[in-house]
Amino acid sequence: MNKVVHFETPVNDVKKAQDFYGTFEAQAYGRDKGIMVRVHCYTANHSGTVRSSSEIDEVAYFSHGEYTKGFDPAPAVNLILDDLKKKGLIE
Repeated sequence: MNKVVHFETPVNDVKKAQDFYGTFEAQAYGRDKGIMVRVHCYTANHSGTVRSSSEIDEVAYFSHGEYTKGFDPAPAVNLILDDLKKKGLIE
């Protein structure tokens, strides 16, 4: 997991103990109806600055409300953000 995280968002010192957050399944964004996506989410502490790299074009920070009102929301992302908000982890 550390190699993947460093490759995708080159942060430093991702701690060895990543915690599983959850699995979310939803309609795949921009795909034909019935095509599903499954996202496995983890949390971990790290040092360094999260920035775009490799397959990630841009890093942005926004609230739940900003995402749902300002973007064409991906169903899986909505599920994840709804869960994070419900648990008080984001605004």
